[in-house]
Amino acid sequence: MATQTPVRAIKEAKKMASDYGMFVVEKPGRFLLYRQSTPRNVYLGFRSDVAAFRRFVEACAYNKNKKAVAN
Repeated sequence: MATQTPVRAIKEAKKMASDYGMFVVEKPGRFLLYRQSTPRNVYLGFRSDVAAFRRFVEACAYNKNKKAVAN
């Protein structure tokens, strides 16, 4: 994968999260990932580095897709 700017990487992570029923909360120095769920949202984790956060979102999205296909 080509080197991305931090702004592009976080936009891509937010788009990917949105596509898979998750959302991103930005805090100073941290990016938090939640899965949209009823009755309340589920906290999945955080990363401080933008590139690591993008990989984390990708891993969570892939795992959700893999489980959905398995069922």
